[in-house]
Amino acid sequence: MTAELPELAVLWARWAVLAAAAVAVGSGRGPRILPSLGLFETPLDDGSTLVLLPGGRAVLSGGTHTDLPLEAVGSRGGPKFFAGAPDWLSDPVLDTRAMSGRLSFCYWWDAGHWFRAESPHPEYCAAAIPGVWERAAVVDIVTGLIAKRSSRELDDAVDHWVSAAEFGVVTSDVVERVFPDRDRYDLDGALSQLSLAGLTIPVSEEISADEAIDRVREHIRERGLESSRYPLSQLRADRISVGWMVYVPVPRGRLAIGRSVFYVADDGVLEHSSSSFAPSQYALGFEQRYRHRNPPPVDNVG
Repeated sequence: MTAELPELAVLWARWAVLAAAAVAVGSGRGPRILPSLGLFETPLDDGSTLVLLPGGRAVLSGGTHTDLPLEAVGSRGGPKFFAGAPDWLSDPVLDTRAMSGRLSFCYWWDAGHWFRAESPHPEYCAAAIPGVWERAAVVDIVTGLIAKRSSRELDDAVDHWVSAAEFGVVTSDVVERVFPDRDRYDLDGALSQLSLAGLTIPVSEEISADEAIDRVREHIRERGLESSRYPLSQLRADRISVGWMVYVPVPRGRLAIGRSVFYVADDGVLEHSSSSFAPSQYALGFEQRYRHRNPPPVDNVG
């Protein structure tokens, strides 16, 4: 068992974000996403393949163009990549380097864990795997593709995008915030990569700010929560990706902890939270729950 790689869902999401960013800026390099398949190749012939399999299983395998150091190889005669591997780990799910004896590593995901037999520690194979190790690294790579100098606004937009991808709730608005200029960036191509990865949610018909405020006002009155410290006449609605955040602003110069914040989704569902929870983080879970209630339609072909 190995814990050096992010868990599969997180790794897949970060791989997809990097792929989408590369497509958006028109880069011929970088990772790519195909249905249930992640690809990565470098000009130096380092690369890897991530294959998603039924039952929540996966295989990440590939090779580097340089010989691995002795401490990484392990056993004499070369590492036994498949020692103790399950029977479903076979040639069809391996990187094509396996066919020519150029495989440097093979990790497989099963029952919620990564396994690697005698494959080297992933740090020795980092050149062959996209920069999916840490969220901050993904943010740095994406911002580096977009601008020579990063900014707080861009960093925040990319960080929100990565977070949304890890929750599987990416919308076109989230990506467009990172790539606002459609003439310069291939936004549709980026969204296609994310859609192939299964990380996007459809944008449904939006309810209006007035509807969201009315819904919250009714909720508060029905439960007797109205007070002079939370005047309903001052309710304000800020748009988030799948609904509205509704609240009464804190008067200037005052600090309020635990103040009520309401979230109203476009399907009418209302959630009651508080200012003790960061809105940006709460909104991600809010979006995820919306997605579970409103799954995309399934096309029945044939």
